[in-house]
Amino acid sequence: MTAATPARAAASAAAMAGTATGAAAARRTQAEPRARSRDALLAAAARSLAHHGYAELSLTRVAAEAGYTRGALYHQFAGKEEVAPAVVGWVRQARWEEVGRVLAPLRPGWPRRSR
Repeated sequence: MTAATPARAAASAAAMAGTATGAAAARRTQAEPRARSRDALLAAAARSLAHHGYAELSLTRVAAEAGYTRGALYHQFAGKEEVAPAVVGWVRQARWEEVGRVLAPLRPGWPRRSR
């Protein structure tokens, strides 16, 4: 076993810091494609829910319509019990953003969160 020298310790610390920085960068770069795939899956699920209803919601069909595999869908959601409320939240957020774009020029500082 060799003794740790200050130079070796500094090099090790720098390598670890670089790894941490690299991991953070990888997470940032992975977040964008994950968000895009989630949006595509939620859009397909919203269409499927509107057309077929919850009872006939097929996650295989949703994944195929979105252009992803079932594995990609299950990476994002545990099952249809998670997909349906996620679709509701996704639609709600999209509508909130649309209303905000319309009202923002009319009411500076809008939207304000109530306490």
